[in-house]
Amino acid sequence: MPKRKNNIRNLRYGSYLFVIVGLPQYTLKTIINQLQRDTSLKPARYVGVAAVANDERVLYNRRSIQEIVNLIERECRSSRPHRVIVPFVPSQRIDPLVAALSPTCFLTPLMPDERSQMVSGSPIGWRHKNSYVKEIVYNSLRFSLKATNRLKSEITDKRISVLTLPELNFYYPDRHTTIRDIYRKLTLHHINIRKLKDALSPSRFTREQLSGKAFKSRQNSGTFFQDSRGRVFPPDIYHGSVRYGGEDIRGEMLSTVVRQWYRFGVTVRDGNLHYDVQYELPRELEGEQMFCAEEGEVLITGTHANIGVNDFIWVPDGEKTPVK
Repeated sequence: MPKRKNNIRNLRYGSYLFVIVGLPQYTLKTIINQLQRDTSLKPARYVGVAAVANDERVLYNRRSIQEIVNLIERECRSSRPHRVIVPFVPSQRIDPLVAALSPTCFLTPLMPDERSQMVSGSPIGWRHKNSYVKEIVYNSLRFSLKATNRLKSEITDKRISVLTLPELNFYYPDRHTTIRDIYRKLTLHHINIRKLKDALSPSRFTREQLSGKAFKSRQNSGTFFQDSRGRVFPPDIYHGSVRYGGEDIRGEMLSTVVRQWYRFGVTVRDGNLHYDVQYELPRELEGEQMFCAEEGEVLITGTHANIGVNDFIWVPDGEKTPVK
């Protein structure tokens, strides 16, 4: 195999967490050791979870996904990395893994080229050859570093971002589903951000249209997203601290805490971002059905509801009633 330069030295980044999943144990251990010795990639931490079988249909099962979730949870809470990147071997049954990690982490597939795709007569046979694994993993890292640097300008640097909306409460225009489905497609690179931004653009609102909570002091108007149900989502990092919800890891999903910190592997702006969700005045929320990340379906009554990036809901001046 011809040698290639890694050529990652010139990329600027802070602390990164790379969680490599889907490789056999021995090639996973080898590539992690190589990455840890590569001084061009520091500061970064490299960890991984091996595949449960040598079958492209079942590289991940419920137990291994839980192990991946627990590993990411521990690493994020202990060091708060600037990026959370998960290079993964594609599998026929990938949906459970995506459901557990999307859209919190940046998932990047480990894709072989034509030369290595049919090694050992299998689409995933390349996983057993260290030389192929090294080349494919480094290609994935190059892509993910560049991609997450671009995402930073959209997620961390902007106050209004199409990528930080609460995935279970913002209903996509012209659809009867939440934006979660769109975020899943973004996670798997089936659509790009430009297509999403073309389909979903914010609108301008004034103080006569929304409650004062939507605006900074001395601000008379603002540009916010409005979903297909007519609810407006003014972002808020000014009025009090965000509430994260429960501290536990719920099932096979990352906790509400970690889901508040990251979106597509990038740190969310200030970690304090939430939305003062409301209707245009004079309409208020009257038994409005929403989805709380901790309590499930709830009914909301009040002028507005605070909803975190993680879909945790709290109502400072109203009521939140679980749907039985």
